[in-house]
Amino acid sequence: MHLTKLTLGLLACCWLATNVFAANPVHHNSALQESLGFPFSEAVQVGDTLYLSGQVHLVSGRHQ
Repeated sequence: MHLTKLTLGLLACCWLATNVFAANPVHHNSALQESLGFPFSEAVQVGDTLYLSGQVHLVSGRHQ
């Protein structure tokens, strides 16, 4: 019984991973981000899910 649940869980994970990686990611960047030439995106859309990056705003000379 325990082995059956484990097997079904692994199959479900494989199915989910296959569906996520099968979709082509779309990278969204602002013009400023693209001009900087960094190798990462501000947001990535995979299927119906939008992943947003965390950004920290730094003010020179202040910790805000």
